[in-house]
Order: sequence, then C-alpha cells, then structure tokens
Amino acid sequence: MHPPLTARCSPARPPATIPRTGKGSSGLGLGYGTVAVDPDVIPYGTKLYITSTDGKFVYGYAVATDTGIAVQKGQILVDLFYETYAESVINGAIQVNVYVVD
Repeated sequence: MHPPLTARCSPARPPATIPRTGKGSSGLGLGYGTVAVDPDVIPYGTKLYITSTDGKFVYGYAVATDTGIAVQKGQILVDLFYETYAESVINGAIQVNVYVVD
C-alpha cells in the first residue's frame, strides 16, 4: 500500500436523487464499495482501502468508478457510495485515509 491520502467524505443526496444501479462516469458499476474520485488524482479502476483518520470507521475496500459534483468542485477527494441515505447521514462528512492498494 502507498502512504494514505487524506480526504473528506460527504453524505449522499436524498434517495430520490441517487441512482440505485447503473454505471459511473468511468463506465464501471455503482454500488457499495465504489467511490467517486478526481481521475486526475486517482485513476478510474484504482483499488482503494478507506478508513477514518481516527480509526473508528472502516469503509473497507473500494474501486474508483465515478466523479461526483463535490469532487469536480475540489471540495472533497473521494465520495463514498452507501446503500442507503441513512448510512450516509450517520457517517456524515468525515476525514478518511485513502490507501491505494497495489
């Protein structure tokens, strides 16, 4: 693993606005275990391991598959995909370490 990148993750939009299936801007799928990134920083298809900087939260392994609005605006480095809106609200905007897995 490479040294971690620190990022802020944001809660998802309300359920009516999030796609439940489909493909991200990379053409790869969306679902739990996928994240939105800036592909100039983290290329699409990159395997990642994500945990909070304080160690209390572990998202686990993920694949970079999409680019979100907050990522495009430079507000965050990664945006985690959750299965439910409630999960994203519970976890909120947190500081995470993003490890690139070889």
